[in-house]
Amino acid sequence: MHSQLDHELPGIIRTMLRRMWKVARFDRETIQDLKSDPTATPQAVAVAALAGLSYGLGFSLFLGTTIDSVLLAAGAGIVAGLLIGFAWLSLTFVIGTRLFRGVTSYWGLARPFFFAWSPGLLFLFMSIPTPPIPTWLGGLRVHG
Repeated sequence: MHSQLDHELPGIIRTMLRRMWKVARFDRETIQDLKSDPTATPQAVAVAALAGLSYGLGFSLFLGTTIDSVLLAAGAGIVAGLLIGFAWLSLTFVIGTRLFRGVTSYWGLARPFFFAWSPGLLFLFMSIPTPPIPTWLGGLRVHG
C-alpha cells in the first residue's frame, strides 16, 4: 500500500496519512514521536477538521438533503469538530496536569490527541444507504 502511495502524494500528505494509519493502529512509537514533533501540529488539527468534515458530510448525505444543506453541514461539522476537540483537549490537559500532576505541553498532548481521531474519517460511510433490517431476515418467520 505504501509504495503506491509514495509515488502519488506529496510528502507532507503522505507523512500525515502514515501517521494517521499508525496512530489508528495504536503504534506507540508514532504516538511518542507526535508528542515531541511540533511540525505535526498543523497535520493534527487537519485530522480533527477532517473527522468533523467526515461526520458533517456523512450525516447530511445520510439524510439525503440538497447540495446547499450538504455544504452547510460539512462546514458545521468542521467547526463543531474543532470546537469540541479543543474543549475536550483543554479539559484533558487541565485534568492531566493539575489533578494528576502529569507533565506535558498543551500541543504535546494535542498532536497525538487529534491524530487519534483518524478513525473518525469512517463517519463518511454512514451516508451509504442500508435497510434497517437486512433483507434476508425479512424471510425468516418465527412459528410458535
